[in-house]
Amino acid sequence: MKKIALVSLVTLFAVSNSLLGQEHHQENETHQSENHNEFKRHRLAVEFGYTHIPDGYEEEEGDQSVWVPSFGIEYLYRFSHKWGAALTVNMETGNYLIEFQKEDLERENVLIIAAVAVYEVVPRWAVFAGPGIEIEKHHHFGLIRLGTDYEIPLKNNWDITPTFTLDHKIDYYSYEFVIAIGKKF
Repeated sequence: MKKIALVSLVTLFAVSNSLLGQEHHQENETHQSENHNEFKRHRLAVEFGYTHIPDGYEEEEGDQSVWVPSFGIEYLYRFSHKWGAALTVNMETGNYLIEFQKEDLERENVLIIAAVAVYEVVPRWAVFAGPGIEIEKHHHFGLIRLGTDYEIPLKNNWDITPTFTLDHKIDYYSYEFVIAIGKKF
């Protein structure tokens, strides 16, 4: 199941990236001319949501997966209208167990830091991928973060952005669903 989810997201990223060669020149030109005077390179956002750990469980018998609240911050720097790089810091505010090397490993208030490359597939819809680390007092994990988001612009360079993220670690993975409130400057 883990490999299927990872392959699906990698395929989604690859297909989205292949759209680079199939862009509609007029749509790209319109997007750039509309935002040329308003182009902002920086964006800072706060995120609130939930993380789903399919292989996580709690002490009670029968728990098959875990949902924990999460929050975080994100800084995005845009190189152009299409490309950017982001640094995200997220905190999972819950406790759960995972199986690690045939033993229960407790995860408590996990901190995730990731640096991702961002590509805007069409105006306001972006995909991203990059490396990161999951920091927790019992054991740290390296990870690969894949995801997508859709920016809903508001007034004065504010936006609301629903985001879906997959964090793939060596022994388990998690999905994160967040709503980000951001400000471009």
